[in-house]
Amino acid sequence: MLNDINKILKFGAHGVAVSFIILTFFLFKTNSLVHEVFLCNCLPFYSSNINFDLNNNKNFLIYKNKENNKKKIENKSSKSKHKKNKEVFNLSNNLNKINFSSLGLENLYDLDYLKKNFYACDENTELTCDDLNIKKIIDFNPAIDIKTDGPKILIFHTHSTEMFCDSNEENIFDGVVGLGRELNNILNKKYKIKTIHDISRYDLIDGKADKRGAYDRMEENVNNIIKNNPSIEISIDIHRDGVDSKKNMSINLNEKRTAKLMLVNGLCRLKKDNKLEKIDYLSNKYIENNLAFSFKFQVLANKIYPDLMRKVYIKPYRYSLNMLPKSLLIEVGAQTNTKEEALNSIYPLADILTNLILE
Repeated sequence: MLNDINKILKFGAHGVAVSFIILTFFLFKTNSLVHEVFLCNCLPFYSSNINFDLNNNKNFLIYKNKENNKKKIENKSSKSKHKKNKEVFNLSNNLNKINFSSLGLENLYDLDYLKKNFYACDENTELTCDDLNIKKIIDFNPAIDIKTDGPKILIFHTHSTEMFCDSNEENIFDGVVGLGRELNNILNKKYKIKTIHDISRYDLIDGKADKRGAYDRMEENVNNIIKNNPSIEISIDIHRDGVDSKKNMSINLNEKRTAKLMLVNGLCRLKKDNKLEKIDYLSNKYIENNLAFSFKFQVLANKIYPDLMRKVYIKPYRYSLNMLPKSLLIEVGAQTNTKEEALNSIYPLADILTNLILE
């Protein structure tokens, strides 16, 4: 009887070993984070390029919806029905100063949630799931290299004639150019970040305000500045918005009336007959980087200065966002704000920016 039992156990052990070898071979050939977890824990010699931590309670399940190719993240404790093709993925190592988990990571894969809480879309374009690669956004590094010499930030104004309700239009520094000057001073003096402020007037033709063609005129000169200063990593185009005369674009911040801020992103894409079409004559290889940079700025700003930011405005065109991966177009207040309210917003703006780009 004992001999028979030993034979059965021996046969069973051989079967388990063969099954394990077949399973391991299969997992080597497949690309799944679940498989990576299995291989790393069962094979001491196996090394994975994927960062995960089985003992970390911040692991989440990613579900792939084949119908709309849209990813949604669900917490393990979620009571929703599990779909096929689950993968374990830990984002905790990429959170840095921005705590995305506080937003509810499942929300980051929900386009409706993002539109409701972070974005406002121009009626002539549309933000889609393909535009927001959350993994790439989280991995995007906004930090600048402060170890190398040379200017790191360029401030300019495509529309230098934009003023505020109590501005003296004869004084260039009473409008957005004055805001750029203040931001330039703060970055250079307080934060020791070498910054250039370009005060060229791209929206003036023969001494008269004319915004037509301003972006073309700006691009030629700004590209030359960047070419002559290859250490520049960030460009900031400061504007002020134009709104309904009854709209109040300010908040109380540190007992001061402060103009609200709004970031603008351009998709180089127009809606025609309910279809989105690329604008062939406007190309921007940095759209994905721009969206990542502005999203991280927005999330951090909402954390440090609640209510200071309006939603990121998504527009159809390119604007000044195609010259560097880290490009910002910022609307400071509107024509209904005073110049003091606008100036008061530059200090929190500088605080957010430096928190984001200085490691």
